[in-house]
Formats: sequence, structure tokens, C-alpha cells
Amino acid sequence: PNVTGDYVTWSPDGKKLAVRQYHDGGKTWSIHTMNSDGTNWKRLTYEKNKWDSVPAWSPDGKKIAFAREYKDSEGVFHAEIWMMNSDGSEQTQIESLKGSNPHFTPDGRIVYSSEYKDKKSEISIANSDGSNIMHLTDNDADEWHPEVSPDGRHIAFMSKRDGSFEIYVMDIDGSNQTRLTF
Repeated sequence: PNVTGDYVTWSPDGKKLAVRQYHDGGKTWSIHTMNSDGTNWKRLTYEKNKWDSVPAWSPDGKKIAFAREYKDSEGVFHAEIWMMNSDGSEQTQIESLKGSNPHFTPDGRIVYSSEYKDKKSEISIANSDGSNIMHLTDNDADEWHPEVSPDGRHIAFMSKRDGSFEIYVMDIDGSNQTRLTF
């Protein structure tokens, strides 16, 4: 089909892709999957006036985590992490996780950009059920878009701690934070 999408991610077996697509003139964003050859396009989320993005496959390919962001009727912004089966069924908010950009570690935990201490974004890690939250960064700068290395030992992320967004890497426990770009 002639469709557009972004935040493209491969399933662990390489047979499917998950993407974000816009609807309602950009007022609604949803998560879709398709086969790696572009066939079998399927819309998984349908919440009107919600922004679902950044799909992430679990290591076994059975689940997809995603970010849902929206403003409520009083204009308050919400950033949530949700989980669903890879066919779109059983969509459930992981209520303890506030933030966006979820990514799975090889052992099934979730690394994400978290709302923490009234800040827009730090990098945190938690169990996939939302328990055992650990904040890996804690400074005055915004930190975004964590990506877990294939071996699960490191996290790359963006940080504005030195005045402009740069790329950093750290160990999975938050130690050895090192700036890579200048």
C-alpha cells in the first residue's frame, strides 16, 4: 500500500516491521505492523487524539511496547508507556512508567525517557511490568532517545548537558557516561 510512517523497527525474527502512522490530519498517531516485504499492513492502535509512537518489540517478539502522549480535557500533557501483544490485543498501560521512547533490553527490561523530578526527560530502566524503576541519569539537562546495544550492556542516548544535544553512551547500570560527539 502507499502509506507513510516513521519510528520503524524490526521484529526480532526480521519478518515484520512496526511503524507509527498519522491519522486525522496528524491529530491521531497509531502503531501499525507489516511484513518485511510491505504486505499485511495492520493498524494496531486506534485511540483518537492520542499520539502513539516509538514501537519496540520484546526480545521474543510476542509483545510491543509503545509511547502514548496526549493532552487531557484540561490541557494537561500526559506521557505514558503501554504494552500490547504483537497482534494489537490486550493493550495495557504500564502505570508506573511516565515517559516515552521505550526500548527493550535483551533480558526483557524496558529502557525509556522518563519524567523524573519535574523534568522533561531522564533515562530510566524498569522491569516490563513497571517494577524496579532505576533512574540512570539525573542532572538538569534533558536526555532523550535511549537505544540499547544488541548485547544489552550499553545504552546510547542524546543529552543536552553540555549546552547542545550530543550523543552519549553509558553502561546498562548508568555508570561510565561518556560523550561521543562534539
